[in-house]
Amino acid sequence: MWKNLFLMAVSLLPLRAESACTGKDLQGRYVTMAAFENSGSWRRCTTRINADGIAVGSCIASAADIVPTSPVQLSISPSCRVSGTSQDGVFSFSLRMQRHKRGMIGRIRSDDGQNVLEGPWVGVKLGK
Repeated sequence: MWKNLFLMAVSLLPLRAESACTGKDLQGRYVTMAAFENSGSWRRCTTRINADGIAVGSCIASAADIVPTSPVQLSISPSCRVSGTSQDGVFSFSLRMQRHKRGMIGRIRSDDGQNVLEGPWVGVKLGK
């Protein structure tokens, strides 16, 4: 699992801005991976981001269960920084993408009121 996460991350580097990013750059289908550093848990998700920047999908968690994602409202800045929070308020994202590339990399934070988990997040765009 860590090897796959590392390979996904390396494939997205270097992440430097080229030209202004727009919401259209976010749209599409993604496979994502998150690893929570302080717990050893992880999630692999398939996600679709629509024209309004809303991401929905489902995940396989390290506990071997399949869970739907709470919708996440994402926004992208002209400098290709992506941020968002899940509708239930548990997950927040701070990401970076390179325009005309097929992925994003960044950090995820989960706070359900009892446990706070943080870690690296990578996503690879599969297409529209």
